[in-house]
Amino acid sequence: MIFDVVLLPEYQGRGIGKQIMKFLTELSKAPAFLLYTMPGKEGFYAKLGYRKMKTAMAKFPDPGMQQKAGYIERLAPVCLGAANSFGRRPARC
Repeated sequence: MIFDVVLLPEYQGRGIGKQIMKFLTELSKAPAFLLYTMPGKEGFYAKLGYRKMKTAMAKFPDPGMQQKAGYIERLAPVCLGAANSFGRRPARC
């Protein structure tokens, strides 16, 4: 798991972050990597082959603060209605 690569602004755009990521992935020899990054930095990592996951979830002590910072999405309302015979929830959910 990688928790973001942060460079001072004067060192950005020189390929240093790319080199660091390459070094980390080659050093680990892991077949896959999970990346936790700052909102808005996804483009940098996408250029390196990373893709957004659809199944990742997180639990924070203060989810409101994490939502304001852009780390998590608003929690959708939970539907407690019974599913019909086709496995679908009622429209009111």
